[in-house]
Amino acid sequence: MTFTQITMANTVTRTLSGPQTGVGMVVYMMASFIAGAVGTSVLGAVLDGRAGDSGTFGSVFGWFAVWIFAAALLYFAVFARKSGSRSAV
Repeated sequence: MTFTQITMANTVTRTLSGPQTGVGMVVYMMASFIAGAVGTSVLGAVLDGRAGDSGTFGSVFGWFAVWIFAAALLYFAVFARKSGSRSAV
């Protein structure tokens, strides 16, 4: 997930104007921190609730893979249009 955080931080800094960049990065980092804490808590609750089921780990990580793939598609669909208008150097 680190590569997505780096990409999103880069997008935030390039999207916002100079004075807004600091506030935007604070909001982004706060949301990232809260999402990481909530995600870890939910994952722990799911794994704890299904401790006897041997397929729990496989299904959880399978859903994470689907989630990451969907997020990547959404990112490229939204930001590919903006970068496509730039000229190649």
